[in-house]
Amino acid sequence: MLYFSELRGKSILAGQLLIGKLDDVVFKVTSLAPVTKLYVEKPNGQKIFLPYSAVGRIGDRIHVDVNFIPGELEENELFVGKNLSDQQIIDVTGSNIVRVNDIVFIQQPQLHISGVDVGVLGILRWLSLEDPICRLTRFFGKEITPKFLAWTDVAPLELARGKVVMKQADLKLKRLKPEDLAGHLDSMNIRNVKRIVGLFDYEYTAQLLKNMNSVTQTSLIRSFVPSKSSQVLALLEASEAVDILLTIPRHERDKITDLFDKHRQHEIKRLMGLAKTPVGNVVSNEYVVVKPHQTAGDVLSDIRSNHPDLDDIQHVYVVNNEIQVIGVFGLYELILQKSDMEAYKFMVQSPVVVHLTTPKEIVIRRMIKYKLNSLPVVTEKGHMIGIVKLDDILSEEDLGNS
Repeated sequence: MLYFSELRGKSILAGQLLIGKLDDVVFKVTSLAPVTKLYVEKPNGQKIFLPYSAVGRIGDRIHVDVNFIPGELEENELFVGKNLSDQQIIDVTGSNIVRVNDIVFIQQPQLHISGVDVGVLGILRWLSLEDPICRLTRFFGKEITPKFLAWTDVAPLELARGKVVMKQADLKLKRLKPEDLAGHLDSMNIRNVKRIVGLFDYEYTAQLLKNMNSVTQTSLIRSFVPSKSSQVLALLEASEAVDILLTIPRHERDKITDLFDKHRQHEIKRLMGLAKTPVGNVVSNEYVVVKPHQTAGDVLSDIRSNHPDLDDIQHVYVVNNEIQVIGVFGLYELILQKSDMEAYKFMVQSPVVVHLTTPKEIVIRRMIKYKLNSLPVVTEKGHMIGIVKLDDILSEEDLGNS
């Protein structure tokens, strides 16, 4: 068994001549993932592809045939370091997103990728701390266990050349609940989101769309051709479809709505007409936001200090550095946590949100549907503006009708 962390940087010799140092390893994208080339940095800084067939022995140094002929990167070949190491993958057996900390090779008979190390040992190996740290933990009666995923059980998500390599991924990923997979997709760039969503039928795509955050929803619908957008949105409730449509430019929106059947068009246009009375009139700034890594103890202390009247606080919103809403939790969930538990570990991801353009009727429907008395109001890019409360909407409705 060989690790990429141990191979990278090794000297490569052809006889007694130093060819250079190993910069990366190239593999062929198949179910076996065989190693096909070594990417070598020569002493003068030039980099060449050395065919793996020329490799003789791998020890403290890598010895190769003196008569090797440099090659080129071919179709369906990727770099281990550039395209896999430190990338996110979906563990299709455990339904989790994990990060690749090291790559494991095995030679049976040709060197190929056996799996990936997603545990802390993979990080320690890169830092040359695996042995001393393991000895130290054993001294205190603890053991750091390796955590490997077989190559056949993982599906790379973020590959630099834009490829999504998945063996029967449409079947394996579809076993995930739409809300779980949508949460994973929200963290990816739209190019790869589109590739993964393209594996599924319109019905499953609609369920994914329903559970995505507003930024991903908008980007994904705009990436589809109008006919696909209309067919996917037709599978959502009219109010949900309208809220998405109102976040895209009007000329794009019209191309999509024109493809709905007459009954659907009528309902969509009716709900859009209600958007003339914006939510912005009742947006409140009485809310609490925290960062993902703030602990439950810190959040409680902040609320006690800055929001003494707990009756005004129903939910706490988790935002990233761009003030985009990425999660939410209630006060009851908060007080159940240990004081050192970080917010991102117990928040509900991809919370229900509304926009300034969301018709009030839709806001009320959404609150009733999800049994919520307030919702965060966000911009088209997901930045939090404030919250809207059910009591405030109903009060304004009463004033408008009086």
